[in-house]
Amino acid sequence: MKLTSRSAHPAKKRGFFKIIVSEISPESKLMIPKEFVKNHKEKLRGRVHLKATGSAPWPVDVVRTKGEVWLQNGWPEFATFYSLSFGSVLVFESFKKSKFRVRVFDQSATEINYPLNRDLSLDDGESVPQVRKREAEIGGSSKKTRSSTEEAFHDELNLKQEEDGGSASKEEIERVVNLAAAFESENPFFVINIRPSYVIRSGVDVRRSFLETYTKWEKRGQVIFRVGNETWPIGYTLCGERCTLNTNWKKFLKDNSLEVDDVCVFELIDPARKLFNVIVYQPKREAA
Repeated sequence: MKLTSRSAHPAKKRGFFKIIVSEISPESKLMIPKEFVKNHKEKLRGRVHLKATGSAPWPVDVVRTKGEVWLQNGWPEFATFYSLSFGSVLVFESFKKSKFRVRVFDQSATEINYPLNRDLSLDDGESVPQVRKREAEIGGSSKKTRSSTEEAFHDELNLKQEEDGGSASKEEIERVVNLAAAFESENPFFVINIRPSYVIRSGVDVRRSFLETYTKWEKRGQVIFRVGNETWPIGYTLCGERCTLNTNWKKFLKDNSLEVDDVCVFELIDPARKLFNVIVYQPKREAA
């Protein structure tokens, strides 16, 4: 009986996964794992196409910076179309040269219901989503003068960072993000990664992954956040499919010493009272 032996050269790994660890903006980009880059250099030249269920391939530029490889131009549009946010998980599988199948999972670790893209045009010989970029938002040549409100926002943010002192390393930020992403519960919950605007402004939007729960609430009302043995009443407003936490939000942040890059899990433990148990994950910060 002849036994077949395995090749001394194992097959290249065909895919990788990524966890979204920040909010999506027009400047967003996604780093490809270095091990995957090492084994698939030939597929990562110039431009790749991302194929999710219900859509033609999306063209996304590959950019190399300081030894790292990023998905950049075209990535914010892809991320926005599929409503990616903090805690979203993506699985990439290479199936043709410069083409990847992409599966998207929300914060509950459940694969999303993919939206259908009906706005298609021809580009490079195949159907791709039609993307419109606003020059002022996506690095165009025109520049707008910052308003006094925007300048005040940035001044206040800089002052807040100076007062807090110290910052967290990328490794620490990823550690707490992974801890929050691993949270599981039979109760509905959502996750918020504290961004600069959440600290300065007086409100924050609840993640769309929680939409099925909050759309059953009245248009205006109050939720209760509990940390340890203390509670905070927080006002909210519903507008269409958007739920904004507002009244007492800044007090909740201040009382719990929450800073940029902290991550909070809000678990609904008493739907009748809208009572949430809040679990806080804070990265270790280096002294300034």
